[in-house]
Amino acid sequence: MDKKIITLTSDFGRKEFYSAIVKGKILSVMPDIAIVDANHNVERFNIIDASFIVKNFYRFYPSGTIHLIFVESDSANAKPSLMRMEDQYFICADNGILALIAGNTPHELFYITNTLEFESTFETTISAFITVSEQIYKEDFETLDKYITPIKRLNKNYNYSTPAHNSNEMHGIIYFIDNYENAISNISKKEFYDFVGNDRYKIFVNSNTNVIYEVSEDYADVETVTSNKESSLFAVFGIHGYLEIGMYHSNAGSLLGLKPGSTIII
Repeated sequence: MDKKIITLTSDFGRKEFYSAIVKGKILSVMPDIAIVDANHNVERFNIIDASFIVKNFYRFYPSGTIHLIFVESDSANAKPSLMRMEDQYFICADNGILALIAGNTPHELFYITNTLEFESTFETTISAFITVSEQIYKEDFETLDKYITPIKRLNKNYNYSTPAHNSNEMHGIIYFIDNYENAISNISKKEFYDFVGNDRYKIFVNSNTNVIYEVSEDYADVETVTSNKESSLFAVFGIHGYLEIGMYHSNAGSLLGLKPGSTIII
């Protein structure tokens, strides 16, 4: 059996002991599994933040990887759920995160039910998540079927908003601010170039005074582009495939007052 991997994404932060509890529980039943701390600094209770992070890293992991997501996982109205997509497994509460991760990608959905008595506490959430993970780890899918019930759709079935546009303007929003305070929007590379075509364009970031006149080819090109401009403001399509706004060797988020929901107009 190939070595299995389990990733952890949460809003626990780095000062708490909760991630250590989860790891201890995992290693008690899956001693040979590789645990990856994907991110424990998700903004508290922010399902958009959590889904965007997982959506952009999971495809770099091998088939059979298990992704556990502890964000808004103790809500009384959010059942523990399993999603199988692209031969990977995602386990979290039914709070909108799985729907946001999947988007239009084909997937299978299950509620974690039956022999698990679930009362929506931190301890029972861990128990539900790890019990199902253990069966996947063991490749014991016959036993796994005893703990899950197939469903057609989740209770919380959210989608990322898409950019709106008319013949002259495209309006997008910021979804995520990364550790460099670069701001990642909901405008994909395809949507951007389908809209602008071969025409000249301007990118207005949160106001009419923050203007970008061209998109850099990549991060290496940013220094060349900004060195010839009065502003260090830049735009680039990152590894995630969405329009990203930053300031060369500076903090666009703080200096421009950017946050999730801030507007971008093309």
